[in-house]
Amino acid sequence: MPHIDACSNREFGFNCQIGAAVFDIADPDRHGKIISIGSEQSEVRFADGAEPNVPNVHLRTVEVIADGLCQHNPSSVSEVVRLGREAMERKRRGWEDWLAIAKALQAGRAEVMRSLHTNEPRGRRFEKAMGEWLIRHGFKEIDKGARSRLLDCLSHKIEIEKWRSRLTDAERFKFNHPDTVLRKWKASTVVPDPNALPKISPIQKIKDELVAVIEERDRYKHEYERGGGDLWTAEDRPHDIANVIVGKLTRAKAEQVAREILRALTAEPRAPRSKRVSS
Repeated sequence: MPHIDACSNREFGFNCQIGAAVFDIADPDRHGKIISIGSEQSEVRFADGAEPNVPNVHLRTVEVIADGLCQHNPSSVSEVVRLGREAMERKRRGWEDWLAIAKALQAGRAEVMRSLHTNEPRGRRFEKAMGEWLIRHGFKEIDKGARSRLLDCLSHKIEIEKWRSRLTDAERFKFNHPDTVLRKWKASTVVPDPNALPKISPIQKIKDELVAVIEERDRYKHEYERGGGDLWTAEDRPHDIANVIVGKLTRAKAEQVAREILRALTAEPRAPRSKRVSS
């Protein structure tokens, strides 16, 4: 797991310091302390002794009040959902708005999973409960595919933010919808194959096909002019075959060919055609 020496609380949504008290929004009553911070997940030592790697988007800060008791950070789950709902109400949403919506959906999914006592965000019961949560909190406009892409953006938030930092102001303004951001970011991570053939545009493909047709036509034309090719077939009428031969040869040559045909016919009798047997 890549280690981070310094981070922003705003960026991660929790007190990202070694030893900070946190809880997993999938199980808010389970508290622990951070022992290692990563770009996407952090290692947490919980009170029961377990030290799992927890996605950063699941972690929230635990605050200690005056009497020494712990309470969940009020800016955690309910606040995250409220900010996401406010972002949903904006007609023109920027990238930060979409991130706020993604965080709210993440919190909602964790809440539904916790209520169903499941670790898998799938199945008929989950889909039904998640649908009810979306309606109750004002996120019903976001379908399953869009939710998946939003959460994917959230999972790769740090990498996407680095990619966005290299864009121009105009590009950042243009590329703010999660579908566009995810597609463009993934495209930027693809390493081009030096041995791959260059892609041919549709127009160039049509031009190449046209050139091939013209070359084939010229080849047949040249073959026809040389006297080759299938100038006639056995199914053609004798009159038409004779016209083709006469048209290609001189009169003397045509008469000579005719005599040779007659000589060949008298020298080697042709095999009789098989008669069709009527049923």
